[in-house]
Parts: sequence; structure tokens; C-alpha cells
Amino acid sequence: MVVFLYPSHLGTEQFSAVNPQDGSTGSEPVLLYDGDIYIGHLPQRMQLAYTTTPGKHYFMSAAFNADFLEADLQAGGTYFVLLDAVPMAVALGTQFKPQNGPMDDKLAILHKTLDYAQVNRHGIALARSKEVETRRRLLRENNFAKWQADTNHAYLGAGTGE
Repeated sequence: MVVFLYPSHLGTEQFSAVNPQDGSTGSEPVLLYDGDIYIGHLPQRMQLAYTTTPGKHYFMSAAFNADFLEADLQAGGTYFVLLDAVPMAVALGTQFKPQNGPMDDKLAILHKTLDYAQVNRHGIALARSKEVETRRRLLRENNFAKWQADTNHAYLGAGTGE
């Protein structure tokens, strides 16, 4: 299981930047994908638990930007990934911060206090909408190769998590 936590360190309820292209704000939920498979949308101050198969995975967060995470998951493991809010030109982006090793105190507190987001029909409809699907595809096409070429990209590997 992989648990994604989005605490919103920047207090973005008050963040008022609006994207002039589509009217979205920095407080839009982050869409999460395992490859091309929609996992769910994650609003700020929430966490989402995702059960998947062991092995290699490439996760993507789609907010105002795209970020990627390579993972090599072991059977029976629980892994924690923090989504960090990153200020950008007109809205907030996100960045994966995988927890490799034992859970630290800060993450333990977040895990205990953040509510769980649920995958629902609204989220699935949003992810399947032509506009969002086109945006996800473009974010992936424009950013994945560059991310893979970076030897310091985020990694969540065997022997990490609980």
C-alpha cells in the first residue's frame, strides 16, 4: 500500500492566485496516477491510501505542474509519500517527497491527523473528462522524459516504508 499525504504547508486556503488560462486556483486537488491509471484526486489537508501490486511503478501527480515518482514496491509493505506544495507563477504545483526509511515524527503526526480522501464518481468523471485527460497526457509527454533523465529524481524503494 502507498499512502499519499498532502498537508499543504503553504496554507493555500488563503492563496489567491488564479490561473488566467482556465480560472483554476492553487487550491485545486492534485490528480494522482499510477502510470496511466487514475488513482484519485487528493485535496489539501487529506491523505489517500492506494493498494497496488508489488514491483516497479511510476506515479504522477498532476496539479499546475507534473511530478513523477519511481517506486519499487515489496509485497506487504506500506509506503508513505508526502506531496509538498511548491509555489509557481500563478498557482501551486506539487512535488513528491517519498519517505524512505522509518516514519519520522512529523509524518506520523500527519498520518494520524489528516482525513482520508475517497475515490468517488466525481473524481473519476473529472479524471476521464477530455480536458483533464488531455492535460494529463500533455504534462506526461512534456515532462516525463526530462524527469527520467535526471539521475536525482524521487525514488521509493524496497526496504522502505513500514
